[in-house]
Order: sequence, then C-alpha cells, then structure tokens
Amino acid sequence: LHLLSRRQRQMCIRDSVQGGASLSADGQTLYIVADAATPSTVYALSTSNGSTVWSYPLDAHCNSVPAVDNLGQVHVATETGHYVVLSPDGKPVYDEQIADMFEGSVSISEWGYSYVLGKDASAGKLKVYAVALPGVNSAAASAWSQYGRNARHINYQQ
Repeated sequence: LHLLSRRQRQMCIRDSVQGGASLSADGQTLYIVADAATPSTVYALSTSNGSTVWSYPLDAHCNSVPAVDNLGQVHVATETGHYVVLSPDGKPVYDEQIADMFEGSVSISEWGYSYVLGKDASAGKLKVYAVALPGVNSAAASAWSQYGRNARHINYQQ
C-alpha cells in the first residue's frame, strides 16, 4: 500500500476493509484488517501520511476490528478460532487457537480482560471467551481503541 498514491490507497483500503479501524493511544497509528481476501492481513498505517508502518498476515479470514490495549498491542480474532496479539511493531506476542471459530471483534474491558464471541462446535453453541494476558490492564487511552470506541461499544466520540 505504501507505494500507491494517497487516492489509490484510499480506494484500495475501502475495497478491502469491511470492518472498522482502531487508533493507537498517541493517535499516530491506525489499525485495520484487510479482509476482502483470505487470509486477512492486519495493517498499521501512519495517520500523518497513510503509509504502511507494518503488516501481519493472519492464518485465515478475520472479521474482527482490531482492539488496542494499554501496552499498545493489537488484538484480533480469526475465523479459525485463533486469538492473535501483535506488539506495537507488528511482531506476534500471542497466537493461540482457543475456539473453533470467532464471530466478531475483541473487546478489551476496563479491568484488562479481553472478550470475544466464539463457537464451540462440540457443544453446538456460541460462547464468550475471556483472555487475560500479562501486563494488559485496560484498552489503550485512545479516542477509538476498539470496535464501538470502547468496551461498552457506545460509538460516542468526544
């Protein structure tokens, strides 16, 4: 994406991102999941010029809006049940299959637990999965750190 003009990047991103975006605490980085192709790719884009800071290919399709925690880590969940956490520089910190399939976006609570809706095929039910990772005690102090702006998904921007 970084070799394209600003207009071309806007068209490329618009055509490949069906979910939403999240913002780093300092407002310098926008996180998206390009999900038009499988497997999906997580992108970190500079808010100052739109260039790609880093990208990380996932194992499968992902409908998840990235969520950013207090450490600046990016959380997503894939359709193969993988819960993936990337460092602020795009390196994998955590990648574990904890469900058969995830449906929706990760929500980071005010006490640091992350929640996401997943499918347990053996039980034939949807379940809410909770993930607690060392050092994570909240979402990022950002204007828009996750789907719906915050853990309550109120979609209200100050």
